[in-house]
Amino acid sequence: MTHMGAATSGLGRVRPDVLGSLALGVFLLPVTVAAVVQASDEPWVWTEPATIALFAGLHATSLLWSRRTRSALVAGSAIMLALAFLPLDATTTAAMLPSSLAYLLIVFGAARDPDAALGRAGLALGVAGALLIVAGHRVVVSAGPLHDDLLVDGLAFAGLTAAVVAVWAVGRLMRARDERASERAAEHVRDAIAAERRSISRDLHDIVAHSMTVMVAQAEAGIVAGRHDPAASTQALTRIADAGRESMRDMRALLNVLGEGGDAAALTPSPAIDDLTALVDGAAGPGRAISLIETGHRGRLARDAELAVHRAVQEALTNVVRHVRPPVRVQVALRWSPADLTLEIADDGGSGPLEPNRTGSGRGLIGMRERVTRAGGTLEIDRSPAWTVRARFPTMPVAG
Repeated sequence: MTHMGAATSGLGRVRPDVLGSLALGVFLLPVTVAAVVQASDEPWVWTEPATIALFAGLHATSLLWSRRTRSALVAGSAIMLALAFLPLDATTTAAMLPSSLAYLLIVFGAARDPDAALGRAGLALGVAGALLIVAGHRVVVSAGPLHDDLLVDGLAFAGLTAAVVAVWAVGRLMRARDERASERAAEHVRDAIAAERRSISRDLHDIVAHSMTVMVAQAEAGIVAGRHDPAASTQALTRIADAGRESMRDMRALLNVLGEGGDAAALTPSPAIDDLTALVDGAAGPGRAISLIETGHRGRLARDAELAVHRAVQEALTNVVRHVRPPVRVQVALRWSPADLTLEIADDGGSGPLEPNRTGSGRGLIGMRERVTRAGGTLEIDRSPAWTVRARFPTMPVAG
């Protein structure tokens, strides 16, 4: 577990896709405006301000290429269609100005989008746009290299199409990379949950073994007591029934977590609330001051919740030992109320992370969240500037 900085700059909070679109607009739009001004030898008519307004709209639309890709593609294509048939002067149309490159960013976004149909639409609209730009020259331009030369027309179309296809191909490659990264992350989560479920299956074994031991002992005591005191035998039978009901409740809670049978090879006793003292003492050491406080009247937790408390403390303290540079102070707090238990493990950040560039595998936190959630609790993790892990578990009514 590593520690993040306490604050980031305003620029750092800007999305990279938005930042890239802004940079492109800041660079290209002034060049485009200068080209429009230079091309106008006569007093302005409606085409010059219309051209500038359309390109400003295109740059604004390109800001949405990764968040509202479909809308950006539709709006950008409509703008490019208008520009293709808007004459800048006698030799070219507005669509040939530098700001038209912003449309390639929209095509890139469509290619990278998870919706494959949207990617195909982006490619088709880009190629169709290249054809319309060339066609627009032949319709609205009266002079220039594209006016009557079909070879130049073909080369222009090929060049524009190549640019569209190249950008689209890069987007597809990025989409494939994103999908592989998503698959790896999903596999990582599945592995972590499977490992936690195997651990819970061992806890299930411990619950059954403990409950059966109690029930057998009570049954044997009831047999002996019943020979001389029928009332004692009745009490023993009542305790056997209570133990059986509690065991069934705990087993149902744990079975909700298990998707399949697990490994029950480890037969060590399952930890409980009272074992937290030994856990805290074992994690303390030179430069690590760890305290355990418990406030309120201790209530009664379901067995899976009690195990989740122990595992959460264990994981949090393990992360402190592994990743925080001493001296460090850690407080483990148990706050009981009539309705729930609040568990909080908080460190002061120590002298910083032991390995600043390492974030860890994250499996421990995934397993912690899985166990806490399945036990009916909630988990919150605050990572800035130091770490605080906070979990809440509902308490159970005290047996009469």
